[in-house]
Amino acid sequence: MEKTVVFLVVTSVRFHYNENKIYNCIEVLARIILSRLCVSITAKGGTSMHFENDLFQKLPVNFLLKLQSIYGTLKTAERKAADYILDHPDSVAMASISETARLAGCSEPTLIRFTRKLGYTGFADFKSQLQNVLLQQPTSAVEYQYITQNDTPFQVINKLIAITIQDLQNTLDVFDGEQYDKAVSVLLNAGKIAFFGTGDAYLVAQSAYNRCLRAGMDVFCSSDPDLMLTVANRMDSGDAVVIISHSGRNRYMYEIARQLKSENIPVILITNYPLSPVAKTSDIVLAEYAFMEAPESDSISCRVVEMCIVESLLISVLLKKPENSKAQLAVMKRLGQYNRIKA
Repeated sequence: MEKTVVFLVVTSVRFHYNENKIYNCIEVLARIILSRLCVSITAKGGTSMHFENDLFQKLPVNFLLKLQSIYGTLKTAERKAADYILDHPDSVAMASISETARLAGCSEPTLIRFTRKLGYTGFADFKSQLQNVLLQQPTSAVEYQYITQNDTPFQVINKLIAITIQDLQNTLDVFDGEQYDKAVSVLLNAGKIAFFGTGDAYLVAQSAYNRCLRAGMDVFCSSDPDLMLTVANRMDSGDAVVIISHSGRNRYMYEIARQLKSENIPVILITNYPLSPVAKTSDIVLAEYAFMEAPESDSISCRVVEMCIVESLLISVLLKKPENSKAQLAVMKRLGQYNRIKA
C-alpha cells in the first residue's frame, strides 16, 4: 500500500510538470521514504518492527530487541548488513566476516560497526552468540497479541496485560547493568534532581518526583518546557537530571539535554531508542524495549516499563542511604495512618 501511494505521487508530478529535475528529486525522496518504510520484515513508520516467530529460534533475542530500537538510525550500508543477517542467520553463523560482507553488499568495517552498535565487541562476538542460539533446542517465542476492533472487553485486558508483561521481560533480558549502576551512582551523589518529561512521559516524571519528595530528596518536576529550561539553567554539575522520552526525539527534551550538556550537568535518559537525538546528548542511557505497534496499547505498556525503571533507581538510591530512608519511611507511615479512615 505504501509503495503504491508513493509511486502515484511521483508519476502524478511527472505528468503535470514534465520536468525531469523535479521528477528525479521526488523520486530520490520517494526511494528514501520507501527504504525507511519497507524493510525485509514487517515495519511501521521505520521505527517499530515485528519479527516472525522463527527468527527467535535463529537469532539472539538481545540482537533482535536492540535492532528494533536502532534500525531507523542505521546508515544504508548498515541496513544491508542487518537485512542480510535477518534473512540468512544460518549462513552468517558459518561464514567469515569477508564472505558475509560480500554477500550483504557492505564492507567489513561496516559489519563490525553495526555489531558494535548492538552491544557486541565485534562481528566475531556476535557470530559466537549466533552459533550458540542455533545449537540450542527450539523454544516457543512469545508474540504480541495485537488488540483488534473485534476483541471483547475481557480480551482487551488480557492482551494489554500480556503486552506489558512481554515488554517488561524484553527490557529485563537486554537491560544494561553497567549504565544502570552509573545512573544510581549519579543520583546518589546529586545535590538536586530534576525529572523532565512531556505528554504521557510527564506522568512518569511526576510519579518519580512524588516518591523522591516523600523520601526527603531535593527534587523538581514540571511539564512546562520554559520552566524546565529555567531550572536547567540554575543547576550545576553536582546536580542531576532524569529525562523520560520514549522516542528520544522530543524537541523540548533535546534542547534541554543540549543545554545541560554544555553546563556539564549529568543527564540520565530513559528511552526506547538508544541512538536517538536526545540519547546522543545524554550521559547515561537506560533503554527500555517496548515495541507494541497498536496505538491503543503503546502508551500504557511503555509507561509501565519506564515506571519500573524509575522506581528501581529510587529504591537503589534509598537502599544506599539506610538512615535517611528509615526516617522518611517512618514519616510516610505516620501520614498514611493519619489519612486512613478507621474501620
